[in-house]
Amino acid sequence: MPFDEKTLLLPRSHVGVDGPLLVIAWPGLLPIGLDSVLLDKVSAHDSALVLTIGDLEVSINIADGPIDAKAVADRLVSYTREAPITRSDTYEDAKRRLRSRDGTTEIAETDYNLLVADDRVSVAGDNVTVGDTIITLMDLQERAMRRETLMLSRGGRLQAALALLIVAAERRVGGREDFERLSKRVADYEQTLLHEI
Repeated sequence: MPFDEKTLLLPRSHVGVDGPLLVIAWPGLLPIGLDSVLLDKVSAHDSALVLTIGDLEVSINIADGPIDAKAVADRLVSYTREAPITRSDTYEDAKRRLRSRDGTTEIAETDYNLLVADDRVSVAGDNVTVGDTIITLMDLQERAMRRETLMLSRGGRLQAALALLIVAAERRVGGREDFERLSKRVADYEQTLLHEI
């Protein structure tokens, strides 16, 4: 899993943040990492962390309370697609993604994703795959509506609704980057830097 195993996790929710990654690491289960660069928005409503792509909203209960839910959201928000760029690491990542449009930089398919340990959640046609586990999109949607958890090979578990985020990301403009929006965010950040000089 590409996050620091020393990531500070909330004591009750076992949720933490490592750069752009939302980390969920329950004791005895395989860790989950969601790259917030995939998200349009992230916010906190009471004790829920709300992850949004298009019309899809997925809530994760933060048992540690509303203050901690807001703290997690605040640490992730600058990486999301609708937020203004406010950090140099987010700016550098945005520039790299813009260069991928020109073919001067390649973005690996695993750069931005949802992982359970080292198993990437991927979509192919009407199937969603996590490691050795394959589930139909229809079954995944039904399980998400029932707020079920997927039992995965190797002892992993994944909230079905989290996997739906990857489906939404893939279906958003064919899974491609919105370069026009990204260019505007980069230009706005560069203007902010010029005004600070």
